[in-house]
Amino acid sequence: MNDALEFSADELNMLNNCLNELCNGVRIEDWEFQTRIGWTRAEVRELLDKINMRLPAVRR
Repeated sequence: MNDALEFSADELNMLNNCLNELCNGVRIEDWEFQTRIGWTRAEVRELLDKINMRLPAVRR
C-alpha cells in the first residue's frame, strides 16, 4: 500500500516525539514490545528514522 498522508510540521514533530518516547523512553521489554505495539521495536525505529530524516526540511 502506497497511500500518502499529509502532516503539518507540528503533527510530524508530535509523531516523531511519540515514537521516540516509545522506543527510547517508556520501558517496554523487548519480548513484550511487539505484543503491545503490534510492530517490533526495530520496525518502529525504522519509521522514526524516516521521520527524522525529513524533519529538517519540514521545520524550515
